Amino acid sequence: MRARNSLKVLCVAVWMAISAQSFAMQQSVFDAVTDARARAAADAISRSYGDYRGADSSIATYTRDVMHDLIENNRHIKVIKDLDQCQFTPDIENRARLAGIPPFEYAWGDMLITGSCVKQDERLGLEYFQRAAEHGYAPAIMKIATFYADGYLLPKDEQKAFLYMKTAAALGSRLARLAFAEMLIDGYAHSAYYELAYSWLYHSHYFDENEVKRRNIATARLETMMPMNIVARARASSGI
Repeated sequence: MRARNSLKVLCVAVWMAISAQSFAMQQSVFDAVTDARARAAADAISRSYGDYRGADSSIATYTRDVMHDLIENNRHIKVIKDLDQCQFTPDIENRARLAGIPPFEYAWGDMLITGSCVKQDERLGLEYFQRAAEHGYAPAIMKIATFYADGYLLPKDEQKAFLYMKTAAALGSRLARLAFAEMLIDGYAHSAYYELAYSWLYHSHYFDENEVKRRNIATARLETMMPMNIVARARASSGI
């Protein structure tokens, strides 16, 4: 009986040792796979930086802020394609696909949709706009609003277009604030939104000649659509 019990204990110990070794092997394989993916992503971005810096030390890749400024001024495609001759395409893709940085997701999406520097792929481009929108990136939310308004890539839906545009405007996009006001003037929604739209425009700064013109026309139209006391209240608000 004692010998049988000893043998049983020994078998259990051996099974536990084998199980522990098997678990350790599985865990090490899992770690190796995930580490390899992380290294691949980091290496891809590092290579893109190295390629450009090695080729010409005067060339610098786009920063997040620079890309956002280009997008807000609707100059990103012109700069990426015409001025920089597509040389930063791999870097933009890496920071969109691997790093998930919203301005680069937007830029990469627009490049795919328009076929700028890459083979045109509208569905994939839309997916990157949606990713940037999910990250709370106002220009991407505005872009999706225009897709719904125009029925391009997404089913035409004026209500969704208005809600997306309002969200982008609330997040501070000055272009979205212009478009939001123009949608109201075109009859997209109830007059209850006029004061908010006017306040946003009144407190936003525009420098592009065309944007200034659109702002002046929109504010003038909204002023005729509201009582003067509401106009005065909108001007006195913070514009947030």
